[in-house]
Amino acid sequence: MPALSALWTDPVVRRHLGGPVPADVARQRAADHVLRPGAFVIGERLGLVVLSPHASGVHEVSYQLHPTAWGQGHAATALRATLAWAFDQAALPQVIAVTQTSNARSLALLARVGMRLQAKTVEHSEPQTVLVAVPDGRR
Repeated sequence: MPALSALWTDPVVRRHLGGPVPADVARQRAADHVLRPGAFVIGERLGLVVLSPHASGVHEVSYQLHPTAWGQGHAATALRATLAWAFDQAALPQVIAVTQTSNARSLALLARVGMRLQAKTVEHSEPQTVLVAVPDGRR
């Protein structure tokens, strides 16, 4: 999907995600995500939400949206739907999200959808914030 590949190669979208990836890597990621359970495309060309196993043994939700879709509520809607799917359909006990601490917009969004601070860490030489969601918002 060219729209998904465009997300991974966009320096604005990838600013807090380690930067853009080469086009061939982006194409492979797009192909890998199209039919993968836990990967949800937002709109026709707006973005992607992915629920995947994390190194810590839990599942992590991550998302990327095209800049033209920022600030319109699409990410919050998609994240709420993904978390509902994770708890109701996949029966996960919790879901984490990891974002650069400098990404204030992402931190605010994750709080808005009910995720709460779990830990602070450093990955890829950058301070990171780990947030957690549990079914029914319980901690």
